[in-house]
Amino acid sequence: MPITHVAPTIPVTTFGGISASQLISHPDAVNTQSDVVIVPASGLTYTMTASNTAVIGTDITLTADCSIVLPSTGTQCWCRVRQTTVMTSISATTGVITKGGPYRVLFSGGGGGTWVGPTPIMSGGAGAVDLYAFSRAATTDGWTGMAFQNLTDLSVNAQEYVYIVTASTATVTLPSPGLAVGSDVTLSANCSITLPPGAVGLQCWAYVRQPATGGSYVYTVTFLNPGTSPPAVRWVRKLVPVMSTGAAAYDLY
Repeated sequence: MPITHVAPTIPVTTFGGISASQLISHPDAVNTQSDVVIVPASGLTYTMTASNTAVIGTDITLTADCSIVLPSTGTQCWCRVRQTTVMTSISATTGVITKGGPYRVLFSGGGGGTWVGPTPIMSGGAGAVDLYAFSRAATTDGWTGMAFQNLTDLSVNAQEYVYIVTASTATVTLPSPGLAVGSDVTLSANCSITLPPGAVGLQCWAYVRQPATGGSYVYTVTFLNPGTSPPAVRWVRKLVPVMSTGAAAYDLY
């Protein structure tokens, strides 16, 4: 069945913030639903991360026809597979062939498995996104898979919508919790992040990352409330967190 998501009308309110370093003694549970392993280039084979204690998702961008090996442990996992945006083409004027997608995926391993419905074929459009969700009763059983294909909304996992910013610039405005519960922002400058409007009781989270290569690894981030004065977020115990530094360092807020 297709995934649908209807964004509710959400009044503006003020967010309070908490950093990962403050979670240990905080009474409120914070759940990001699952860990996500991001694979920006698939290669020919990829083995998904295994865990018996967490639901782990994998986000793979295809760069070739890829054989994806399911985990040997755990009872739930999911895999978001993205088609390359570079499609094979031939120039009408020069006859030059540019080789690219569409690429295909094959899931195997983890004790074998079956699909709910017909065996899916990866969507072929440039930049197409398919979600594959897997479950099994025990680690000795094979995986049962369900496919949700040709997704056109924001980046989707089995629990929530995730808004991904690969280069921040100086300002970023996060989408409403009705559209994206989580955000994943890689800094490319000192950045002011404006939080989304939201209703009482709703939550959001953000991974904020220093770049892995190619520049400064000491960018700073400031969180702001939308449409309030003063705009600064109020932090638990008034302890404003300091962004971690170093190549690929990241913090969860």
